[in-house]
Amino acid sequence: MTEGRTTPPPLQSGTRIPLVPRQSAPHPAQDWADVIGSGETPLWQGAPQHSARKGWKAEFPLLAFIAIALVMAANAGGGAGTIAPLVMAGFVGWKLLQRRKGDTRSLTSSYLLTDAAAYIRNGSAIQRHPITAHMPLTLTSRGVHFAFRTKGHNDDPREVPYGFANIPDAETVYSLMLDLKKAAR
Repeated sequence: MTEGRTTPPPLQSGTRIPLVPRQSAPHPAQDWADVIGSGETPLWQGAPQHSARKGWKAEFPLLAFIAIALVMAANAGGGAGTIAPLVMAGFVGWKLLQRRKGDTRSLTSSYLLTDAAAYIRNGSAIQRHPITAHMPLTLTSRGVHFAFRTKGHNDDPREVPYGFANIPDAETVYSLMLDLKKAAR
């Protein structure tokens, strides 16, 4: 036996070994090294938290509506009474699939704050927002907004704020960004 090392006692029959969860989030230097500029120091890295309400339990009312519409269509006996519930069920099913697709998009999102910029990664697309004295900075209940994007049609465009969404430590990130904004003056 090596000095300074002790051997753990042998396991008895029926002993359970606790599983240690694997770390899925890579270190910022590894994950963002090819993205951040030279001389930038990572201060915070995160990802959107997924709401507990999201999931199939949250869609139960929509699934119940689809089931009721299909039963109505089956009992209608043909004609327009059959088509209307099927169209409604198809529309609600389509919206349900769109919601699920939007939820999986957030699974590929991650955020990085350095001493010079805020980065948002959605899949392979990366947006860099330099921290300046004029950066619009807002703390919300679920995140920090620091940029605007245009949404809507050409005849009705709207400026919508966005940034680090659904992060549990929004206050900490906001104070970091506020300090960086003040230092940029």
